[in-house]
Amino acid sequence: AGGAESQVLALSQSLVGRGWEVCVVSMTPIPDSLSSGHASFDLTSLSMRPGVPDLTAIAKFRKLVAAFRPTVVHSHMVHANIFARLSRIFCRMPKLICTGHSVREGGRWLTYAYRATDRLANVTTYVSESAAAEAVLAGKVPANRVRVVPNGVDVKAFAPVESDRIKARRSLGIEGEFLWINVARLVPAKDHATLINAWAIVAR
Repeated sequence: AGGAESQVLALSQSLVGRGWEVCVVSMTPIPDSLSSGHASFDLTSLSMRPGVPDLTAIAKFRKLVAAFRPTVVHSHMVHANIFARLSRIFCRMPKLICTGHSVREGGRWLTYAYRATDRLANVTTYVSESAAAEAVLAGKVPANRVRVVPNGVDVKAFAPVESDRIKARRSLGIEGEFLWINVARLVPAKDHATLINAWAIVAR
């Protein structure tokens, strides 16, 4: 599971804590790492195979929506956004919010699909200014129909522990040095090369 999935689960738990009833629906099978420990809300799967269109999944989703009767449907990431928009043709959703989590959301056909289904969403949000700007530039969504809503972070989870900090620095041999840390998967989409090149410029 990546950052977007973690954000969805954190958002769901936070909403439950505020009194909302939440149901999370995954298009694909749910990884074991996410399938337990979330008793505060329903977590279910449409069992779609990654990269394989499945029209029967819309029928399954329609039944789930009809049973749950949500006030808001909130989809995340490009495939789920398009799926939720198309599903809205067949089932009642009072409000549909679609959220993009990346500047890179796929090829030309996904851009066309975004553009063609834009009006089926009440609003499209992105987690960063750059991602929203790229979506507008690519013609995925009109500028007046996009909002930027940064990811929420529970800062208590990152409260510093000085003894751990000292121990980690000592093990790396960087005591007394200013330290940058970048936490992300080593995949092209995270664009580590640009970050390394930027650091090289700053160092010079």
